[in-house]
Amino acid sequence: MKKAKVVLYPVIGVSHMIPMIQLAKSFINHSISIDIAVLNPPTMPVATSKLISEVSSTDPQISFTLLPVMLPSPNPTSTLFGNMINIIRSNNIKLQSYLQSEMETSSIAALVMDFFCADALDVAHELGIPAYIFFPTGANNLAVFLHLPELASTWDRTKENVGKTPIVIDGVPLIYASDLPREVLEISDDHELFINVFRRMREADGILMNTFESLEPRAVKSLMDEVSLPTGPAPPTYCIGPLVTAPDKEVTHPCLRWLDAQPKKSVVYVSFGSSGKFSIEKLREIGFGIEKSGHKFLWVVRNPPKDDPKEPYDPLAEPDLDALLPEGFLDRTKEQGIVVKSWAPQVEVLNHDSVGGFVSHCGWSSILEAVINGVPIICWPLFAEQRMNRVFLAEEMKIGVELKGSDEGMVSRDELAEKVRWLMESGGGQELRNNVNAHRINGMAALREKGSSETAFLEFIGNLKL
Repeated sequence: MKKAKVVLYPVIGVSHMIPMIQLAKSFINHSISIDIAVLNPPTMPVATSKLISEVSSTDPQISFTLLPVMLPSPNPTSTLFGNMINIIRSNNIKLQSYLQSEMETSSIAALVMDFFCADALDVAHELGIPAYIFFPTGANNLAVFLHLPELASTWDRTKENVGKTPIVIDGVPLIYASDLPREVLEISDDHELFINVFRRMREADGILMNTFESLEPRAVKSLMDEVSLPTGPAPPTYCIGPLVTAPDKEVTHPCLRWLDAQPKKSVVYVSFGSSGKFSIEKLREIGFGIEKSGHKFLWVVRNPPKDDPKEPYDPLAEPDLDALLPEGFLDRTKEQGIVVKSWAPQVEVLNHDSVGGFVSHCGWSSILEAVINGVPIICWPLFAEQRMNRVFLAEEMKIGVELKGSDEGMVSRDELAEKVRWLMESGGGQELRNNVNAHRINGMAALREKGSSETAFLEFIGNLKL
C-alpha cells in the first residue's frame, strides 16, 4: 500500500512561505507526511532562499522539492504580483510532472496551494487529487475577495470615482475600493489576473484560513452562510490559525539585550515587514516623528528602494544609517532608542516584556505575531491587502489605531509622534492593549486540544484519505 502524504504548493514570497511552513508543522504534528513543492526561478528572492535553507537544516521532517521554472515573457505593464501569477500558471506542467512522479510511490491525499496558485486547481482536478486553498490571511479578507468577481464588474471606472466605491459585504466592516490592492482597483491586465484567482478559489474542495474564529467572528459566520456568495455557498472554510512562529529563547541579537534593560511595556517597535521600504525623505520623517514622541523605540531600517525597479533589491543589505537618517539622530536618541540595520528577530522582539506598541505595515503575519504576544498596533499600510487590514484592526478587532497620512503615502512627524504618545500614554491606548490581550488568550486557546482551530484542523484532515 502506498504511503499517503500531503503536498503543499506555496508562492515564493517570504511572507507567504513562512505561514505555509507553519502549516507544514501542523501536519507533521498530526503524523502526516508532507512535501513542499516550490517553483525555483533563476532569481529566487534572497530572503526566501535563506528561509528554505534554514528550515531544511533545522527541521528534516520538512522537505522541499524545487521545481525548475519556465519563465514566460514578462508583461512590462504588470506588477510583481501579476507576473508571479503568470509564472505560476505557465508552470502547471512542471507541477503536474512532479505530482505524477510522486504518485508512482505515494498516495497524495491533498494538494494544498497558496491562493495565488489557484490555476493549479486544473492540475489537481486532472490527476484526481483533492485540492485545497491555503489563505494565509484572515476571514474578512477572504469574504471580500470571494465577492469581488461580481462586485468589481459594477464599479464606476472613472478615475475620480472608482476609489470611492463602498464595498458592502455581510459580516465585514465597510471598506472602500481604495482600500483594496492596487492590482484589483485599477483596470489593467493584473486586474483580470486577480479577479480570475478570486473566482477560481471557489472551485477548491475547501479553504484553510490563517485566523481563529473569535478574532473575526462576523466574517467567519458570513463565510459559513449557505448563500454567502452570489453564485452559491462558499467552499468549506476552516479557521486553523494563528499559524505563527513560536519565539525561540535561544535567539541572540543585540537588540534583545537592549530590550532587557528597558522598563516593561515602554518600547515602541517600528518595522514594516520583509518588503517595506521608504525613500530617504520618508525615513527621515519617521526618525523625527519617533524622536519627537519622547518614547523609547526599536526601529528596523532598510535601504531605500532602487532608482531602477528592475535592479535586484536585497532587503538584508546593510544600510548606511548616517547617510539615511536625520543629521545627528543617532547621537541625540542614543538614550531613547536603538536602530537595527535591515532585520530584527521580530517574533522575539514582540514577545519581549518591554515592548508596548508596534508601528506596522499591517501585513497579516505581523498582525498575528502582535496579537499572540499582546501588542497593540499603529497602522501604516503600504500595499497589497494592508489597507483593508488597517480597517479591520481599528473597526472590528479594536486593536489598532490608524495613521491618516498613510493614505497619501506620507505620514508627518507630528502625526506619528502624536499617535505613539496616544498609544503609550492614554486610556484609549490602554483599551487597545486590553483588547489585544484578550485576543491573545483566545488565540492560544484556539490551538489547544479541543480549541476551535485544533478542532477545525482535525475536521479537515478527517476528510482526507490518509
